[in-house]
Amino acid sequence: MSQSKQKNILVVDDNKTLRNLFTNQFKLLGYKVCAVSSGLMALEYLEDNSVDVITLDYEMPEMDGLEVFQELQKVRPDIPVIMLTAYGNISLVERFMDLGGAGFLEKPCELSILDAKIQQILSNWKLKQSEASRLDLERVLKTLTHLLGSGAHEIRTALTVIEQRNRFLLNGVQGKKKEDSTSCTEECPKPLPGQIPHLEISERSVKRLLALVNELIDFSRIESGEIGEQTSVNLNAIAEETVDDVAGLLDEKPGVCIEMKLIPELPTIHGNPRRVCQIITNLLTNAMKFTDEGRILISTDVHPANGWVELAIRDTGVGINRDRQAKIFGEFTESTQSHLMTGSGLGLSIAQLLTHKMQGEIDFTSEEGKGSNFFLRFPPEPKRERVS
Repeated sequence: MSQSKQKNILVVDDNKTLRNLFTNQFKLLGYKVCAVSSGLMALEYLEDNSVDVITLDYEMPEMDGLEVFQELQKVRPDIPVIMLTAYGNISLVERFMDLGGAGFLEKPCELSILDAKIQQILSNWKLKQSEASRLDLERVLKTLTHLLGSGAHEIRTALTVIEQRNRFLLNGVQGKKKEDSTSCTEECPKPLPGQIPHLEISERSVKRLLALVNELIDFSRIESGEIGEQTSVNLNAIAEETVDDVAGLLDEKPGVCIEMKLIPELPTIHGNPRRVCQIITNLLTNAMKFTDEGRILISTDVHPANGWVELAIRDTGVGINRDRQAKIFGEFTESTQSHLMTGSGLGLSIAQLLTHKMQGEIDFTSEEGKGSNFFLRFPPEPKRERVS
């Protein structure tokens, strides 16, 4: 009864006898009750007061219960409304529920079951509201994803033009086509020495923005299910190729080395090779960015618990603050607060999204100041039976 004692209930019924009956019943159950005799009075009451639940009679003069409910929906759609009816009118109940009603009660209702029925109705209403909110959120996210993708395309086009013009200025090339030529070869005066640093800063900034926009576009595509054709993938081979591709990023960090410990005859997984490479690249470049001394170890194994294929990337870098670990896979989240680190904040989010799209799992452990360990796990590809 503790929950019902905390609730304020508004009883709307033109019949004085029934209104008083329900008022007394609700008070016995611990509710704080306000009772009015018409829909207009209920609307006026709600202008200055708030309630947790409304019980509404259907047969009333001036405005019937459905009309009152529709007006209530305009001003206070957050308050659950329970219809009271003595007629058992199925079509009325269905229409009321279709309009968003919380539930209905036939009157009169015995005190022994009244509170239980109301609690059940309110519980169902909350579940329905939660599901409606979830669906609304999904629709908003899909719309934002679409806008994000389409808008990012326009931004990328503009940035590409700026990048080209910047390069032309740095190289002393105007970029204007000659009448009899298909290439941009007409020279323009070289930039002055004092202009070059500013042009170089501009070029770096544009490249960073292009990288961010490309990730936004990619994120939008992945959200919509575009990951490409899936086939057999060998994690060992992808890991080796990825290390070859990004090893040059450590040229400025002589104190960091990459080690590999790949088990032979690793079972293949089912996925898109380019996307698996993208996941590993995101994790590996993250480790390289946040590690200034020590090593980065890449290993593969078969998980003993379920036989899934596992790839681990362990580093001795700065680690992740405990307060930030719960949000590490969120969009636009950096794994460190250091002002020296820059990035779009989408790398880990994209890695998680792609992993889940390919039926895999990704998780991590980390200790600030000691490093991080990221784990990719995929179900092994089913073995093909030999045809004799």
